[in-house]
Parts: sequence; C-alpha cells; structure tokens
Amino acid sequence: MATWQHLRSSTANKRPTTSLADGRIAINTNTASPGLFFKDSAGTGIVKVGPVHVGTTAPNSVPASGGSSGNYTGEQWLDTSVSPAQMKVWNGSTWVGIVADELPVSKLQDGAARQLIQTDAAGTGVEWTSNVDVPGTLDVTSTATFDSIAQHPLGTAGAPTITFTGDTNTGLYSPGADQVAISTNGTGRLFVDASGNVKVSTGEVFNTSATGYIRVAGGDDAGSGASILAFGQSHGSAAGRLVLTAVGSESMQFGAGGAERMRLDSSGRLGLGTSSPSAGYLLDVRGSMYMVGTNSRVYVDNGGIGGSSVQIGVSGTSHGYIGTDGNFPLVFQPNNTERVRITSAGSVGIGTNAASERLHVVGGNSRFEGNYVSFNNNGYIRTDATNELRLQAGSSGTIFANSGNSEIGRWDSSGRFLVGTSTSASTGNGYTPGLQVAAQSGSISASSYRSDEYGGIIALQKSKSATVGTQTIVSNNDQLGLLSFEGSDGTNFEVAAQIQAYVDGTPGANDMPGRLVFSTTADGASSPTERMRITSTGDVYFGTTTVNPGIGNTATGTLIRNGTADSDRYIAVSRNAGAGLFVNRNTNDGSVCDFARAGTSVGTISVTASATAYNTSSDYRLKENVLPLTGAVNRLNQLQVHRFNFIADPSKTVDGFLAHEAQAVVPECVTGTKDEVDADGKPVYQGIDQSKLVPLLTAALQEALAEIESLKARVTALEP
Repeated sequence: MATWQHLRSSTANKRPTTSLADGRIAINTNTASPGLFFKDSAGTGIVKVGPVHVGTTAPNSVPASGGSSGNYTGEQWLDTSVSPAQMKVWNGSTWVGIVADELPVSKLQDGAARQLIQTDAAGTGVEWTSNVDVPGTLDVTSTATFDSIAQHPLGTAGAPTITFTGDTNTGLYSPGADQVAISTNGTGRLFVDASGNVKVSTGEVFNTSATGYIRVAGGDDAGSGASILAFGQSHGSAAGRLVLTAVGSESMQFGAGGAERMRLDSSGRLGLGTSSPSAGYLLDVRGSMYMVGTNSRVYVDNGGIGGSSVQIGVSGTSHGYIGTDGNFPLVFQPNNTERVRITSAGSVGIGTNAASERLHVVGGNSRFEGNYVSFNNNGYIRTDATNELRLQAGSSGTIFANSGNSEIGRWDSSGRFLVGTSTSASTGNGYTPGLQVAAQSGSISASSYRSDEYGGIIALQKSKSATVGTQTIVSNNDQLGLLSFEGSDGTNFEVAAQIQAYVDGTPGANDMPGRLVFSTTADGASSPTERMRITSTGDVYFGTTTVNPGIGNTATGTLIRNGTADSDRYIAVSRNAGAGLFVNRNTNDGSVCDFARAGTSVGTISVTASATAYNTSSDYRLKENVLPLTGAVNRLNQLQVHRFNFIADPSKTVDGFLAHEAQAVVPECVTGTKDEVDADGKPVYQGIDQSKLVPLLTAALQEALAEIESLKARVTALEP
C-alpha cells in the first residue's frame, strides 16, 4: 500500500502535472479556482475530485505557470455564460452538457419510446414529429398558420364547421359535394354550387357560367322574371356591357336619400327630377343640374323666346342662353347680351348679329389659336408643331399689295422673296437669289439701334447639309458667301467684280479658318479673275494665290522663317509684266515706306524727285560701346569673292559671295543658317545684305591708305 502524500498550492489556476506520483493527492486552496486532484491507479491521468467550477469561462482556461494545462476527466463546470446556466462535464476530450438540448417525450403504451416533439430548424419554436390528435379543445391564442390542408367536417346550417366565438350557429359549412355555404342564425344565406353559380336564400341567382357574366334574376336565366342585373361579356344583346333591365312595361327607378331621383321608362326616356319623362324627349331634366361649383348650373327649357335654348343661371335667375330664335340661328348670350351668332346659312358673327361673311368679327382684337386659317384652300396662315407662324402661299405665291391694290412684293411658289418685281431673275453667275430687290432705290439696309458697340449685320452662312436647318460641318476651300457686283450689258447682268469668302483650312468645333478673295473682270473678259487674297493667317497676296517659291512652302502655303511657321503678316505680289508693287509720294521728298519692329522704326525707303534711298537706323543715340574698327585688312582678305550663276538663270554669270563664307567674316550681313531645312525637309535658303560689308571695306581702305601715306613719307625721306 502506497504511502499517502499530498501537494498543496494557493496559486490561481495551478494544477498538478502528470508527474504526480501514484497515491499522492494535490490540493489548490485558491478561492478563485480551488480543487482536489489525484492520479488514477492506471497512472495514465489526473482526476479532479471537486468542487464544481462556476464561471463564464471553462476551468483552467488560463493555466498558471508551473502547473498542468487543459482539463481532467470528470471535471464539472457550471457555465454561467448562457441563460439559463448549464451544467457541463469534461469527458476527456470535450465538455458535455448534463441536460440535453432537446427534451425527449416518450409514448410508452406500446413499449417503445418515440420522440414526438422537438425544436424547429430555426431553434425558435417547437414542432411535432408525427400526427397530433387532440381529443379535447385546441386553444390557439395567437395566429395559427397551416403549411398544408386543414380539413373540417361538412357541417350544417345550424352547426357550421367554421364558426365564431360565442356564435356557433353562424359560419361556413358545405351543404354537399363541391358546394360551400354561409349561414347566419342557423339558416343558410349564401350558396355557391359546383358550376360557380351564386345563390342567396331569397332565390336570386348570380350566374358566373362559362360565358363570363354575372346576373341576378327574379325568374329563370333567360330573363323572364321582373328584373335582371348582368355584368360581363355575354347576355343577349348586352354583350360586354353593364345591363340593368326592366322586363315588359316596367320602368327602372334610381333612388337616393329615401326618394326617387331618376327614372328610365319602358320607352327609353330618361327623367332627371321627374318620374314621368315627357313624350318625344329622350332626356327630360326638371330643376337645376349643377355641373361645376355651387352656383353654376345648366337647365333646359323653351327659354320663352320662341325657340329652344340652353340657359345659364345663377341662384335661380337666368343670365344667358345658347339657343335659336324664329329664324333658327344659334345665338350665344352671356350676361343676357348677344356676343356670337351662327346664322342658318352658316356664317359666324362675333360682335355683330348681321354676319356678311363666313366669319365676321366686329370690334376688339381677334386671335386665332388653331393650326391654320385657310383661304379657299389656295393659301394658309398656320402654325406648325413648334408654334411658328407660317404664311403658306398658293400655286402663284403670296402677293403683297399697297393701299391701291398694286403688287409691291411677292413670295413665289419656289420660296423666293421678290420686292418690287413679280418675276424672278438670275445673277451673272447663274445664281437665282432667294431675296431679290428690284426698285429705283435698289437698296438693302441693316440698321442697328443699340446702346452697345454692335452695328447692323448681314450674315452669309453655309452648312454642308442638303436639308434646311440641319448643321453639317464644311470643308477646306468650301465657299461660304459671295458678294457680286453686276452691271447690265443691255441684255443681261454681267459680273464686274466679286468678293468671296472660303474656308481656309480644316474647320472644327469653335474653329473656322477663312480667307477673302477679291476678283475683277478685265476689259474684254467674260468672267472675273482673282486680284487679291487675304488668307486665314492675315497674309495678303496681290496677283497670286500662293506664296512665291523660295520664300515659303508652295505646297501648303505656310510661310517659313528660320524653319518655323512665321506668325507675322505677309504680302505677296506677283505679276507677269510691270512693277509688282507701286508706291507713290505725290509731293515733297520723304519716306514712302517705314519699317518698324515692336513699334520702333528701324528703317525707311525714301524718295526725292530723282532718286530712292534705302535707309537703316544709324543715329548715335541708338548706339553704345562705340570703338574704332581695327584689323580690317586682315578680315577683308578672308572674304572669298567668286564668279557663278544661279541655277534658275544658268546663262548669266555674276560676281559675288557665298552666304555662309561671308557669314564667317561679317556675321551681320547674312540671315539664315547654312544647310537649314523646314519640317518637310525642304531647304530654307540663306540671304546676304552686301551693304553690311561697306564698314569693313571702308576700314580696310583707310588702313591701306594710311599704310600708303606712311610709305610715301619714308620714300620722300630717302630721296636726296
């Protein structure tokens, strides 16, 4: 027999390890996690004897240092983290609840236990596992929901199957197969048979047969009884309508408030406010019939004027009528004063009782709000769908006349507007203008009376669409407008000069480059020739349509300066004979051309009575750092003078310089860069201003003269 020994600890959650020897016990005296432990006889594990652990977490969930982790077989835990608290036991691998999640209910009469009640799938209710037979009363205090068929006995009128609390002889029952009925006070009241017919206890029949209607009849379905009410698609001649039928000589009466209000008699006459509709009238209205508001009414009588009328009254007093008099016109009299009369001939008079035309308006203003006013079907004044007013002419157009009935203007049938003439004419270009003015003045003015800076505008516009009003973008070189100046040759108008506007580039959104072309017709010519052009970049060409070769890019017309597009304005003049540019000063000597950069004059061309001078800025006030030019002879000797011909003129040999060679000696005399090309690979040629060599030549000559004078002096000194 082993000697009894024990271990003791007061550390919370500290338990003995498996090294506890057989026959030993371990005691934890900590109040938070007390316990008594021993090792089983097999020596395989620790067993906790007690007490029960109470808390929201499992015992030893946070083991103390130096002790064993985990739980021991047989350990008990009252889990207070759930409500109600649950008793659990550690089975060696997991915590097992002592009370099962489901409560087994057994039927022991046949000796076999069967579970009959269980929680549902959601865990929020209870359900039966098999049939339930309640021999007594089933009392459901809340809503009862049936997932399948709920069957009831057939019952009787006195004892219906489905009843109400405290009223057992009122409810729903079945008087036979395929039938259902409702009873009250023990008597059947409403019946629905197998064919869908609905009956009430007084014998009426609501027939809902395959023909699709419902009828209530005092007699048989054929309608031989006293009255019929039919709804639906088919019942005799009343197909598709609501029918209330009085059979034989009976009338149909409609009542409200305990009194008869309307009657339809056997002759088809309808009486409102009377039970005896007058013979000869389909509608007989007695008293007032209120249509809108409390004081507006419409009633019908003879009007007391020898004809029929509709009178409008207020508070029982007539204030106007629509009716006919002895001559049978239709008269409209608001406030008892005639305003409109339609005669027996169909003429309408407004403001007059003697209409002389189909429409005769006297006094006040007239207003038409229909689609159009037609004139004998040959012309119209009308509005279209956008409420624009349109004057639509007949086959010969629309004529405008003066007070003497003489024609002063016409819209012809082709849509041309002719002023002062009735005959459309063409221009010398063959155009037929839409607006033509033929008068002694022959003038068109656009006067602007505004407080801002804008004046009159004449807009010549083009869209590349064949549909009027539709916007289609134009293309490069499309003509946008033309002003033509023409004179008569005795037979026709011929063009003397024109101003035309064209698209001058590729247009885009908010981008419309344009050019102006000015043309005149030479003496003896039959058509105009372009004389001047202003491009979209502001360049002006005289006698040419492109930039001169060698100056710009002739393929695109883009001016090139130093390899980039030149933003400065350019004037190109081209002629086959005579001067390309003529500049004249009438009196006195002086400048005929002034050259400026950034607003400051940098040179002029001036004339006298017999000569021209090309002047560049040289005033001492424009210069600084002025020093003598020295070493001129050495630099002059570096200039290489050649004889050559230009490729374009091979027959002429001249003296001169190569620009880049002269640029190395006198840079300011040459413009451009050697071997420069533009973006298209075309050459940009250098130029030379030979006048810029004069200072070097003068200085070199001065140095040479000084040397000559020095030599002469020495020679003189050596002579005897």
